[in-house]
Parts: sequence; C-alpha cells; structure tokens
Amino acid sequence: MNPQDLNVYIVDNDADLLRLLGNFFVSRGYAVQAFPSGETFLASARLQQPGCVLLDLRMDPGMDGLAVFDALRKCGSPLAVVFMSNFGTVTQAVGAVHNGAFDWIEKPCTTDSLLEKVKAALDKASSAATRAIAKRKGLVQCEKLTPAEMRVAHEVRTGAADRVTAQKMNLSFRTVQSHRAKIYAKLEVSNVSELDRFMRDIDL
Repeated sequence: MNPQDLNVYIVDNDADLLRLLGNFFVSRGYAVQAFPSGETFLASARLQQPGCVLLDLRMDPGMDGLAVFDALRKCGSPLAVVFMSNFGTVTQAVGAVHNGAFDWIEKPCTTDSLLEKVKAALDKASSAATRAIAKRKGLVQCEKLTPAEMRVAHEVRTGAADRVTAQKMNLSFRTVQSHRAKIYAKLEVSNVSELDRFMRDIDL
C-alpha cells in the first residue's frame, strides 16, 4: 500500500492555516481534506480507513483536539493522529502521544517539519493496514479448519511430536498425521515454524 494513497485530514479552526496546509499537501500529491472543527471532521471523514490527521489541540468553540482524539480511540479508528500544539499545551500533546497519538508538533511549525511527520504517520498507517489485511485473510483461512484440526494445530505449533500429540489428545497417530497435513494445506504453510508465525500474526 502506497502511503500517498491514504487520506490526510487537517482539522483546525484557523481558516488561513487550513488553506495553507491544504494547498501544500495537495501540491505534494496527497489526498487532502480540511475541516474547520472536530465535529465536521468526525461527521464526514472516513474514520475506519487508514490515514493521518493533523489535529489542532485547542479549538474554540466546540470540541478540542483531545475530545476528537478520544472519539477516534473509542471507535477504534486506524487513523494516525499528529497533534498541532500551541505553546502552553505541549504537556497535553505529549500526554496524548502516551495514550496512542502518533506524534505532536508545536506551532508555529514549518511545512517541511509537518511533511516529515505526515510521511512517518502515513508509513505507520500503511504498515498497520497491510497487517490488518493479512490478519483478516488469515482468519478466513482458519475458518476452513474443523474444531478438531484447530485443536491439533495449537499442539503442532509448539513443535510437539505427532505421537505425543496423539497421546495427549487421545487420538490415533494416523489421525494426528492426517490433521497435520490438512492444517498445512488449508493454511498454506509447510512447517511448524510457518504455522506458529501464521497463528501469531492473527493473534491465536
């Protein structure tokens, strides 16, 4: 996934800054949407798609950046958040990073410094999206396993010998061998290491 294919959102109640940053990122080939408030952003943005949000920490009136960030966290949004913080709100911005925001930058900031932050945030969002796609594919593959095959898979991934697994699960040796072959075929793996990595990648 190309990070430049992902959305860049700018949320700030400063109309001049919105226009400046919007034009800057568009001129660099990014897909950009600008919002004058947190409310309009939350109502219109594609919150469940990966991307980056340049989010002003302090916006009056209406929701401030922390409230918007909290809303994104509650809905499980994959958007990477970069806070734009005025002097005096740096501590809040740092606290937000500790709570899962990607990064922060202090105003006034240069477009070059913002560009670097956005590039890094989109790289992270792109990698996370790629992992999520792979995980969904893996979970679909796991649905092909029968309950018995899934139980055997958990034993096989530990490196246990088939005879040991057979004794532990009160199955015949040939049954375990048959389950192992079917597991490998259905999950498209060829050995214990690949099976273990496959299952770790989908959090099983």
